[in-house]
Amino acid sequence: MSRNSKKQPPFQESTEEEWLSAVEKALKGKTADTLAVKTIENIKLKPLYTKSDSIHRSDPGIFPYTRGSKETIAMWKAAQPLDRCATAEELANAISSAAEEGLNAFSLSSFTAVQSKEDFKTLLSAIKESGLYFWMDFEAAPRLMPEFAKAASELGEGAAGCDPYDALMHGSIKPDDFRQVLNWTADFADVCGNRKSLLFKGELFHEAGANAVQELAFTFAKAADYLNWIKYNGRSVQDHAEKAAFSFSSGSDFFMEIAKLRAARLLWSSVASAFEADKEAGRCLIHTSTSSYNKSLLDPHVNLLRTATEAFSAVIGNADVLSVLPHDAESGGSAFSERIARNIHYLLSEESLLSKVNDPGGGSWYIEKLTQELAEAAWNKVLDIENAGGFAAALEDGYFQNELSGMAESRQKELNRQTGKMIGVNFYSNPEDRIQHQVPKRAPGEWPASEFQEMVAGIQPEGYRQKGKPFFHAARLAEGFERLRGFAQAFKDRTGSVPQVQIITYGLLKQYKPRLDFLTGLLASGGIDGKVIADDAVDFHAPIFLCGSDESYRAYAEQIGELAGRAGSGLYVTGRQPAEHVFPAEELTAGMDRFTFLENLQRKMGVQS
Repeated sequence: MSRNSKKQPPFQESTEEEWLSAVEKALKGKTADTLAVKTIENIKLKPLYTKSDSIHRSDPGIFPYTRGSKETIAMWKAAQPLDRCATAEELANAISSAAEEGLNAFSLSSFTAVQSKEDFKTLLSAIKESGLYFWMDFEAAPRLMPEFAKAASELGEGAAGCDPYDALMHGSIKPDDFRQVLNWTADFADVCGNRKSLLFKGELFHEAGANAVQELAFTFAKAADYLNWIKYNGRSVQDHAEKAAFSFSSGSDFFMEIAKLRAARLLWSSVASAFEADKEAGRCLIHTSTSSYNKSLLDPHVNLLRTATEAFSAVIGNADVLSVLPHDAESGGSAFSERIARNIHYLLSEESLLSKVNDPGGGSWYIEKLTQELAEAAWNKVLDIENAGGFAAALEDGYFQNELSGMAESRQKELNRQTGKMIGVNFYSNPEDRIQHQVPKRAPGEWPASEFQEMVAGIQPEGYRQKGKPFFHAARLAEGFERLRGFAQAFKDRTGSVPQVQIITYGLLKQYKPRLDFLTGLLASGGIDGKVIADDAVDFHAPIFLCGSDESYRAYAEQIGELAGRAGSGLYVTGRQPAEHVFPAEELTAGMDRFTFLENLQRKMGVQS
């Protein structure tokens, strides 16, 4: 019998109303809207997306570039960071090795290996010999920008420059010097030919806790502010728009990060058009780095899993340049972690074959709708910032500080109450894990006091501009819990044992097991061990935790009452106490502020000395 000898009955096309009716039936009368959830961007995620949610966009490489900046299918630039190199020779060797290992790019932002003009010549020579694409952010070393400008025409493809707004926000300069630094940046772009030499970065916002809408809006508000300044000063908006490139962090919200990069291209095409630049200037080059905000010094191998999904999101979102940070980057990195990070590119391109597809997210009604909603929300916020006088004015007024501190606080509350989870930090924690040492953050760069053209002409800088104060502080989400674990680790080093509390269980194992798991998980996130003991072996000088079902608490009310009378303020009950038997004890429930509880418990136990 041949495959086609029998006709298969065709599937009947169902309407959206029929799908929703089926959903309501499954929900026993509740509407499908009860399954909708809101993201931290205040975007409602529906349980069902249909063709009506898809807004037709042009093909990849065609204005407004939502589906990608390139018409042809091409491998993204796998630009692994080489910032661990200590000398110029080591850096040159690392560039050569990157080419030999199959990478097509590298990134550099610290420049600690480049201390002299000779060192810089060594770097430039290595770039020429390797033929690699490069992404170089000079914010940490603006003194090198004139030297790069002299050699720019001799180098191959790559983006190099800085973000003057980040220099201001990091405190590299004082606000009074900002216009001079804008001039410096514009002069640099003017002498670098067609190279992407204006780097507008969103990472600082992301690392300070921004959601996707904020990261997009604030980044493009910077670009709009810059183009307004260019126009006001009689320079070519077209030329400078063509030289703009953008950099974002890729976080762990998989689909949101895909939509974010797609929305970024749509937004830049809109900004460029608003300034009457042509469609080619609206073609958005995007560099993406895996996030540092959601990484932890605890259980660092979980960071590897986070990094892999973040890189995956960036590739699906059609990032042009991708830097995958080592999973232990916060503690300095290693040759091993750098190799693993490099191999993520190969897995995505050679095994998953994502380098053979253009816009893999295209056609997903969910992603397309999310892209549109993100772009609209971010665009409205850009307009609000413009109406407030532009990015620089809004920064001086504290607009971004207030927005970011509010969002960071909201994220922290979610983590503290475990409505937001981080594996190995506040969920599935191992109290035996030792916290890794954190390397210091990169110091802000020093900006020469001389004009850019003077330094290009060979005039040595007359000192450096005074530093200002950072406008806001970027902190990783896990830092609070890491401090708790650090105190617990120091306690163990002093005493020879981990901090420990007593647990008394009531009833059968199957009755108290769910609450016991809750309790031990809670304690572990503060580096505290729980030891189950018999109620006649209690040490009343140490914290006592009761664990049982509601029925068990009622059944053992008399014994618990006697215990409570002797325990004083060191008694805790897992779950709610029965209304008819309330004892002087602190209740531990889902949704509680775990961080504050653990901090107070550590102090009571002498863990925080």
